[in-house]
Amino acid sequence: RYIYIPLGGNAVSLMRRLANVGIVFTFVALWHDLETHLFAWAWLLTFFLLPEMFFQALAETTPVKTFFQKNELTETLIVAFGATLNSFVLQISNTVGYALGLGAIPLLTGILESESGRKRYMVEFVLIYLSQILIRSIRKTERNSSGKSE
Repeated sequence: RYIYIPLGGNAVSLMRRLANVGIVFTFVALWHDLETHLFAWAWLLTFFLLPEMFFQALAETTPVKTFFQKNELTETLIVAFGATLNSFVLQISNTVGYALGLGAIPLLTGILESESGRKRYMVEFVLIYLSQILIRSIRKTERNSSGKSE
């Protein structure tokens, strides 16, 4: 927040916000050390946040808000799917940036090329997806019982 907010925070255009996120993560990488894998982490996170930021901006438009108000289940399923994808890209970024370095990229690719690796990721994806649906349902129930609207 000490860098992101002075750069304009969320009160700027989508592209400027993405640039600000890139600046912040690059600064964090520099702060920790001048190592290639940390820059890869910073730039992968920035790249992976692009779809999330785009869909968040899209979700704030009137037609999409209206659609989701009429189709709460659809909203839950789409948001849970996005959260699940976000979980996966964070795993990739952190594996490259902190755990294994740039050598993780061929390793992750190799895992996805194997049938057992794809099955493992599919099971993981389904479990995370279901947990996201459950979390959203619990939060909605909590909001409804406290009288707060979404």
